[in-house]
Amino acid sequence: MPAKPSIAIPIVDGMTLFEIGMPLEALGYDWDHDASPLYDVVLCGDLRGVRVHGGPRLTPQRPMAALAEAGTVLVPAIRPGEPVSPTLVRELRRAAAGGARMVSLCTGAFALAEAGLLDGRRATTHWRWAELFRRTFPQVDLDPRAIYVDDGVLTSAGSAAGLDLCLHLIRTDHGQHAANTIARNLVIASHRDGDQAQYVAADPL
Repeated sequence: MPAKPSIAIPIVDGMTLFEIGMPLEALGYDWDHDASPLYDVVLCGDLRGVRVHGGPRLTPQRPMAALAEAGTVLVPAIRPGEPVSPTLVRELRRAAAGGARMVSLCTGAFALAEAGLLDGRRATTHWRWAELFRRTFPQVDLDPRAIYVDDGVLTSAGSAAGLDLCLHLIRTDHGQHAANTIARNLVIASHRDGDQAQYVAADPL
């Protein structure tokens, strides 16, 4: 049996369990014993443990340096407005230089931008942090309305929009049928166009 595509998820203090759990469940969960998991997904970070938002501590399977060994590196949301871990920035640059596909969910785009990996590219992030992102990284072509953007480096909007990007990865790598199967198991729509607005502002009834 051929090896599954590898996805490394770097985790650092302050991340949320939701943003880490989405790609673990969408990309690495054993939904179908005959066809999944579709990827070999590993968490990378400080092997002594990483304290996520709210207090729980996660123990990564691999050190942060293992990002360079993965075919895809997927960065969950980080805390915007705070310094990005220099170790994370260094290892993101090293992984990208080695040819890894680079992906971020939500404010993980801040880490990719800090590493210089979004310069001159179209990207998105959570609408709430769009203005901060623009001020901090004017060299990035930010689209604050998009659910996700695939411009060589892939970025998604906030929170559950990360699942849309995960399904986009599955469609790209494994086809529409596989994406439909995972979406059905997750009980979500199999496809929302990446150019849809992140949110609709409406007055309450």
